[in-house]
Amino acid sequence: MRPFPRLPLPAPFQRLLGLGLLLTLAVGSRAQEAPPTPTPTPAPAPVPAEPQEKPAAPAEGEKGEPKAPRKRANGKAGGGAGDQEAGDAQERPNKQGKKGNQGKRRNQGGKEGAPEEPAQPPAPPQRVVDCTTLGSNLATLPFFDAAATADGRRTQFDPIEAGVAFEVWLEGIEPRPLNREEPDPDHPGQMRTVPGTGVAVLKVPDAEWDEYWNYLMRFVPPGDEAMFVTVVLAEMIEQKAMLLHYRDDLADVEKRAAAALAKLKAGATWRDVVRSHSEDSVSRDVDGLTLEDERGPLLYLYPFPKALFELEQGDIVGPVYNKQAAYILKVDKITRSANAPWHDLYRASSVVLRYPAGPNLKAINIAEIKSSARVRTAQERFRRVLPPGMQVPSPSRFGPDDIAPIGEPGAQLKRRSVEDAKDQPPAHGG
Repeated sequence: MRPFPRLPLPAPFQRLLGLGLLLTLAVGSRAQEAPPTPTPTPAPAPVPAEPQEKPAAPAEGEKGEPKAPRKRANGKAGGGAGDQEAGDAQERPNKQGKKGNQGKRRNQGGKEGAPEEPAQPPAPPQRVVDCTTLGSNLATLPFFDAAATADGRRTQFDPIEAGVAFEVWLEGIEPRPLNREEPDPDHPGQMRTVPGTGVAVLKVPDAEWDEYWNYLMRFVPPGDEAMFVTVVLAEMIEQKAMLLHYRDDLADVEKRAAAALAKLKAGATWRDVVRSHSEDSVSRDVDGLTLEDERGPLLYLYPFPKALFELEQGDIVGPVYNKQAAYILKVDKITRSANAPWHDLYRASSVVLRYPAGPNLKAINIAEIKSSARVRTAQERFRRVLPPGMQVPSPSRFGPDDIAPIGEPGAQLKRRSVEDAKDQPPAHGG
């Protein structure tokens, strides 16, 4: 095959074609040559960093968490002196804020720097007054011992002293040890001590009965007093009987009462003393509330009518002994009734102190103690109103003028009284 004829190119095209070949050869020769070693650029001189202080231990109450590294403006960690100054400048306000918060906490905690609170004035002491009701406290209970048999029956009956209304003791109850003095037959002119048994006796002075009865008569409405005097006497004798039974426990009751009264006089609140000293769980849970009633229905509760109603509002007295326990009484409120003291309303609370050191007596035991009470008197005013079976010696005669005739329950009875002017003796002369 015949080749194509070579045609001559115009001069301009020949020059362009030659320039392209030269460029192609130059690029190819450079690709085959080794890359030149770059000339190292000298590193800038390092800037010395500021000395770092040893981090302080975390303050009490702060968590010891590690701090995050400070950052440059471009977000990279690390940095030179300028970055360190910027970080310190941001940290200073935070440190000052922490110190300020710590100071506030110290002030709030009552430590150094906190303002002192003014001292509270001491609580005023409670108004404790003396009890003036005879026979209601240990100081006015005249005990003595009388000789008795081994089974507790009284054998010693000395003449009743002047000024004594009557004596009370327990007959047939376990006797007390009682030593007596008697002439020594082996040594003439000398005495010897002989062990024996006896019973405790309580004297009721005329003053105790008269003051109490006359006080009651100021508030009792006019009417038949025969039943009322019998009830009052029975209450008084029952109180004496229970105190005779608990005679050896009364000294300990006085000690417990003295501890409670000392707190009240020192400024303790009534509620605190009731909660810590009262031995009655029911009244203790209501701050000692004992009674809230009019004067009239309470007049027979010896010795409360006089021991309590003579007090003023806010007065505290005690211990007051009744037939059930000893009481430290407080008059919480008195509401007076105009021209009718019978209806005066009293609200009173108490610290109750039990007589027995052990368990309370059962009802049957209490009944036995009361039924064993005996009374001895030399005064006719009491002989005519005391139950005959309780008196020693028994009255020579009683009835039928003192009781309704058989088959005539509606018969009018004689009205006996401790006051001669009010007594209506029976036909046979009493």
